[in-house]
Amino acid sequence: MSVAFTFFCIYDRIYVLMEKGNGLTEAEKKIKHTFSNGELLRTAFTHSSENSAGNNERLEFVGDSILNFVIADYLTRNFDFDEGNMTERRKTLVNTKILAKVIEENKLDDYLITAKNLTHSPRMKASLFEAITAAVYYDAGIDAAYDFIIRFLKKYIKNEEKDYKSLLNEQAVKKFKEYPKYTSEEKKDGNAKFFVSTVAVNGQILGDGQGISKKEAEHMAARKALLSWE
Repeated sequence: MSVAFTFFCIYDRIYVLMEKGNGLTEAEKKIKHTFSNGELLRTAFTHSSENSAGNNERLEFVGDSILNFVIADYLTRNFDFDEGNMTERRKTLVNTKILAKVIEENKLDDYLITAKNLTHSPRMKASLFEAITAAVYYDAGIDAAYDFIIRFLKKYIKNEEKDYKSLLNEQAVKKFKEYPKYTSEEKKDGNAKFFVSTVAVNGQILGDGQGISKKEAEHMAARKALLSWE
C-alpha cells in the first residue's frame, strides 16, 4: 500500500468525522436542548463501530431505564387504567419500532457517527434515542429528560387515546360486513372488582382485555384485535 493512498484514507476518515461532528450543532437544535457539556452530545451520537471506548452504549443503558420510568409516570398521571394495561401501553411506546421511527422522522440518524457505509438499523436508531435521553439527563437533570421524552413521543401517546372500538367496528364491517361481538364478565380478586372481555369477529375471537370497568376491558380487547390484523 503506497504512502499516498494511506494518507488519502486517513484524510478522508478525518474529513467525514469532522463533517459529522459539525452536524451535531444541527442535531442539538432538533433535540431542542442546548448542552452545557458538548462531549455528552458527541458521545450520544457515537456508535461502537466508530469508537469502541467512547461510544453511546453506556448512555443507551441508562436511557432505557429513564425512558421506562418517564413513560410509566406519565401514563399513571394521565390515564385511568389498571396496572396490567399500563404495562402493555408502556411496552407499546418504549419499543424499537417506535423509537426508531421518532429518530427517522426527525432525521437525527443523519448525525450518527459510525463506521463508514454502515447501515443504520432500527435497533441502532432506537439506541440513539435512548442515548440522547441519558445525555440530556446527565446534562440538565430528570426534568429536562422528561420534557425531551414527552415532546418526541407525545403523538404516539395520543394514539393510545384512540377509540379502538370504533376503529374495530369500521374494520370489521369493511372486512366481514358485520360488527364485532363482545363478551364481558365481572370478576373479583379479593375485594377488588375488575372486568374481563373478549371480542369476536366472523366467529373468531381476536382479542381479550382486562380493566377496572367494562368499557376499559372492551377497549383493550378491541385494541388487541386491531393489532392482530396489522
